Parts: sequence; structure tokens; C-alpha cells
Amino acid sequence: MDIKLFLFLSSVTVIPLGLILKFSPWELPQIQFFFLGLLFVIRIVFYREEEYKKNLKPVAKAALQKKIGRVPSDPETIDYIDKKLAGRNVAFFVVIGLTFLVSIFA
Repeated sequence: MDIKLFLFLSSVTVIPLGLILKFSPWELPQIQFFFLGLLFVIRIVFYREEEYKKNLKPVAKAALQKKIGRVPSDPETIDYIDKKLAGRNVAFFVVIGLTFLVSIFA
């Protein structure tokens, strides 16, 4: 899971939602849908997979070279990039789950 992305998404959606639901003096019906919509807008705007893959390729090669001590092959680089993309998706869906939990229990 991409920890930086998880912390960013949590600080933008989960924490404000929890604070609003817990301490707001006003009744805000269905406010959790606003935050879920915000998450999807963030995903559409910032989750450009092709650009991310292109930017991550040199970083992946350097990280793998440092880790394994040799120049990585293309399948190793692609596997590394795919794992990073999967980590981003996991972080996104964990934050969606946390948003639902906060809206239920707050």
C-alpha cells in the first residue's frame, strides 16, 4: 500500500468527515456522499496511470538496481511498477472503506 497516498486521502476525506459528523452542530444528511464524490474526483484527476508508469520507470530501475545489485530486466521492472499501481489502488479502496466506517460509527 502506498502510505503517502493513504495519509493524503485520509487527511482529505476520512478525518474531516469524522470531525464533521462528531462535532458539527448542524444536521448534514448524506454528507458522506460528498466525501466519497471527492474521493472519486481525486481519483479521476490525479490517477493518470500511463503518466505514472512513465514517471515511475526510471525510479523503478534505480530502486531495483540498488536492491538486487544488478541492472534489472524489463519483466522485473514491469512487475515492480505493477506492484506500485496495485498499492495505489489498495490505498484508495481502504480509504473508501474507512469513509464508510466513519459515516456508520461516528
